[in-house]
Amino acid sequence: MILHRLTIFQGGRAEELLQSLIDEVLDMEDVYIKTEDGLRVHATTTTKLVSGQFFYIVASNLNGERITFKSSEACADYFWVTSATVNSRIDKRLPIASQNNINYTLSRMAL
Repeated sequence: MILHRLTIFQGGRAEELLQSLIDEVLDMEDVYIKTEDGLRVHATTTTKLVSGQFFYIVASNLNGERITFKSSEACADYFWVTSATVNSRIDKRLPIASQNNINYTLSRMAL
């Protein structure tokens, strides 16, 4: 039945796009920005992380020791804090202390 409708259609042609409209779309700024901590959405004055993307959390100290976590929850369990605290420390670039009072700097590493 659908095939029959398509074969008997007598309507007009689809409108063609203006080249100026195509050029305008191609010249637009990128909405997504790839940074060292993952993909971000550039909207007006802020850049927010794209939700649902996967990344590792890396904890580094001054001695060069690096610990990699699969999620902010795993990192939070290691440092005995909440995942909200981990994400806040990453965003504000504040150190976090381990149980041995060793300060670590947290960062995201995109997969």
